[in-house]
Amino acid sequence: MRTCPITGSNNFELFYQSLDECVMTSDQRILPGRLNKVIFKDSGVVANLERFSEEKLSQIYQNDYVLNTSGNDEHIFYTNQGPISRSQVYFNWVKPFIKGDFTSLIEIGAGEGRVLQKVVDTFPQLDVIGFDGSTKAVELAQKKGLKITQKLIFENEILPKSDVYMLLGVLEHIEDIESFIKNIVTSLNTNGRLILSIPIQDHLAYDIFFADHIWHFTSKQFEAFLNRLGLKVIHKDTENPINH
Repeated sequence: MRTCPITGSNNFELFYQSLDECVMTSDQRILPGRLNKVIFKDSGVVANLERFSEEKLSQIYQNDYVLNTSGNDEHIFYTNQGPISRSQVYFNWVKPFIKGDFTSLIEIGAGEGRVLQKVVDTFPQLDVIGFDGSTKAVELAQKKGLKITQKLIFENEILPKSDVYMLLGVLEHIEDIESFIKNIVTSLNTNGRLILSIPIQDHLAYDIFFADHIWHFTSKQFEAFLNRLGLKVIHKDTENPINH
């Protein structure tokens, strides 16, 4: 049964159901299936109705997922100052929050390591490692010399201790999102930091139609969820001029 991560309630109603027998994934594949999204009446959080099994998640992200697996498919934003890669936008976003006295950083969902490479180059004092579910993406990252391991992180995984955990566009794919974050929090060193990005629905965004995006929050809903888990939000940005 699907439950709300903010209230724990399973009081929901159907929010959207696709008419065609096909769905789109966030890496832009079209697959057979029916999209069913529900909305929790007491919080307004939207989620997939059906749950993915661990076996299905392994199939999706280890073998089938194609984003960041070709070595040359990075998204480019075109701005008044010229083109800028998605990884550079993300790195510019997170860089101010990687403190000089940190000694370790772990990225979950590191892909082929485009952001992680920038972290390694800019913060040589850090012990930097990454995890990603995709076999192809990890092979590309390892060819760059990055310490990235192929691994899907499920709720009971034992994770290494680190000063920073960074997850960029990951949490919307996680089934048991509460247990997942609690596990990361217990793996942070004292005064550690969790750096997250997630699509938000402050204004209706198209990711609500992705079959592999399980959760859809507004920024206030997501902050309420983090607060319920005992996390203090020290910075948030919902109006980035490039990546909205």
